[in-house]
Formats: sequence, structure tokens, C-alpha cells
Amino acid sequence: FILFLFKFLKLYSSPPIKEKWKKLHTVSLLAFVAVLAAGVFQTYLTDAENSVLIWTLAGLIINIKKLENEQHPV
Repeated sequence: FILFLFKFLKLYSSPPIKEKWKKLHTVSLLAFVAVLAAGVFQTYLTDAENSVLIWTLAGLIINIKKLENEQHPV
């Protein structure tokens, strides 16, 4: 679990180059880390609503990184 958190942060924690994605990326990353860090001390990560939140935030962060790497403008 902690390995997943550190690996994800290593891959996706660098801020985007484009200014329009920086705030959304930062907020999503902070929310993702907060939920996962709280999950280390609490046992709510198996609840359906928290699983949806975790994977939605992870997907949002990954998609922002994918948009940054595309050559054409969005």
C-alpha cells in the first residue's frame, strides 16, 4: 500500500507545464495523498464510495499528465 503511494507520487507528482492544469493537478494530488494517507490509519479504503474517489482522482491526475505530453493543443 505504501509502495503504491510512493510509486504514484514519483511518477505523477511533478507539476504540469501548462498553467491551466497546475491548480487542478495540485488539488487532485493533495486530495489523493490525503485519502491514501488517512487509509494507512483507518480501515475505510474498502468502502465503495472511497474506492470511487481514489480511482477518480488517480485517473484525473494521470489524464492531466497525458494531456501535457500530447503535441497538439487541447
